[in-house]
Amino acid sequence: MPLATASTILQDYSLELMLLAQDQFGAPNRKIATDTLTATAANIGASTLSLRSNNTRGTYLRAGTGLSFLAGSGAQSRRQAIVLDDVEVSNSTDTTVNVSPLSRAIPVSSTATVVAPISLTANQGSTGTSVYVTSNVASPILIPSGTSLTFQSAGTTITTVGSAVIQTGSVTATASISGATGNASLQNTNSFPVTIPAASILDFSAGAGTKVYTITNATTLNPGQTSNVAYTGGNGTTAINDTALVPTVITASGSVTITKGNAARFLTGLIPLCGVNQIDLANQETQVDTTNLQSGSGTEYALVRVARSYTINGIALAGDECLETVVKPIAAFNSELLGREVYAVATFPDGERLAGAAKITAFNMPANQNEVKKYSFNLTFQGRAFNWTAPYTFA
Repeated sequence: MPLATASTILQDYSLELMLLAQDQFGAPNRKIATDTLTATAANIGASTLSLRSNNTRGTYLRAGTGLSFLAGSGAQSRRQAIVLDDVEVSNSTDTTVNVSPLSRAIPVSSTATVVAPISLTANQGSTGTSVYVTSNVASPILIPSGTSLTFQSAGTTITTVGSAVIQTGSVTATASISGATGNASLQNTNSFPVTIPAASILDFSAGAGTKVYTITNATTLNPGQTSNVAYTGGNGTTAINDTALVPTVITASGSVTITKGNAARFLTGLIPLCGVNQIDLANQETQVDTTNLQSGSGTEYALVRVARSYTINGIALAGDECLETVVKPIAAFNSELLGREVYAVATFPDGERLAGAAKITAFNMPANQNEVKKYSFNLTFQGRAFNWTAPYTFA
């Protein structure tokens, strides 16, 4: 593949990688949030798609992302589209997205699933070093000390002091709340403990009226537990069977001012690897010898595991973000990230899709002065985290 062709990202398939977040125990968190994109009809050769996200916050797509659309009824097939520009797909209106010319038509209301970035949203207006945030995923997310977070709308960047575990949960008011101060009867409806930080704000405004309450003291509720929680500054009359998100406190290195609702991306989502010109599958089965008396004295084999290993080859393009920030650090050059799992998604021209947690091994980068700079590595998908989307399904 000539360098000029590779640089346009008009490749027959796409490969996207993302460093997996770690939970509070330092283990990779394989629970990946996904968004669904719905497309309007598009004909063969079309270079744009009209998409809408099911996520109220919208869905961020990077140039080079491969979309696999389910289309048709009965014997269903899939369609692939490669995104050419960074774009934010809206939840409220159709967003025009530039794609490589379609080789197959996409019927109206076709849907594609994409990995959603992990983002943090300011739960309340913050002034000082304490920032109250919620995340867009329910699973626990570890924010390491020294992490830089940029809240997009305000353009405010903070550096965290100390680690924080973001585990966004919700509590439900099980009785009426009234008055400027008092005790609110709150129930934890999640399957994990929820800690309500002191001075955090719970917003029960999903129902009629404005119902915002400041929690006086930090309180931890076990799953299913109902407890009376002290509050001040109540500005609503009632909040019956209403639900509010519980924030987590992040400590900033300096005093900041962040308006409620501003979002910061902690993980920027999948990053496409450019210049890919080969993805070869080489399954590696592990077998053990067994003796089956029912079939004589011969020795038979039992399959105990399969390593789904793919050989990736490509041209190293200048400024390739995925190659420089994900592949190289994990595969060879960063002692802290060496061997860490990634989340990988490969999309093929017929819409077939491979996704899951994976390891990068056998990284090589041959450089010959008579050729372009290249790279190669093995991408091995891990166990139950692996997900295969067939190019065709039959009803």
